[in-house]
Amino acid sequence: MPMGAAEKQLDGAGSDIVDDDSESTLGDSDFITWFCNTKGHEFFCKVEREYIEDNFNLFGLRQHIPNYSDALAEILDRDWIQEEYDDDYIEEVYESAATLYGMIHARYLLTSVGLQNVRRKFVNYDYGTCPRALCEYQACLPIGISDIMKQSSVKVFCPRCKEVYHPTSKHSKNIDGAYFGTTMAHLFQLEFPDCVQHPQVNRYVPRIYGFKLRVEADSSTSSKRQPTPTPNAAAATVGSSSKS
Repeated sequence: MPMGAAEKQLDGAGSDIVDDDSESTLGDSDFITWFCNTKGHEFFCKVEREYIEDNFNLFGLRQHIPNYSDALAEILDRDWIQEEYDDDYIEEVYESAATLYGMIHARYLLTSVGLQNVRRKFVNYDYGTCPRALCEYQACLPIGISDIMKQSSVKVFCPRCKEVYHPTSKHSKNIDGAYFGTTMAHLFQLEFPDCVQHPQVNRYVPRIYGFKLRVEADSSTSSKRQPTPTPNAAAATVGSSSKS
């Protein structure tokens, strides 16, 4: 891949944005290492070549990826560029390779090896901490709101309060959530139930001068307590008002 292509970063919609601060170039590493070391891709794990080379793991992806064969060859660092390929086509293949890797990545995370890689990042706080103060800096997990691409960017899930938040890194906000999927974060909790050191969720209690505020019934509850006049009662009311 040319040096210029290494400065590209895939955003949540699958298009490219220029990242001049990227510290990694493909000239000194393979595609997978370059991709994961690109600024903004800190959430990604390195997928083993053996997993990618197994066609069973790639079933159904071809129909979603333009230039699939060349994109896969790019990921596996195989020669694919022909003399007749123009620059526009080569750039399209680079974009397809990034998208294909993201889709493979989502599947890989659901394997036992993938979850172990996520755990290493989790204990190192690579995914950030919960912004909720009462969660006491609980480590978070990446999660997608949808398994379909171009629906939403990646979010972070707190395994303590069970809420979903935007990642703090502005670069991570440009990553498609489908590259992490809706399942992995919850499967991770089942596989590693000790991921939350303090499972009890502390709830904030509003107080005035030390006294808890009384929770008022909402308007819908209040309306249910009001008796609804029957048609006969309503008619009687109208009749009495007309006589007067």
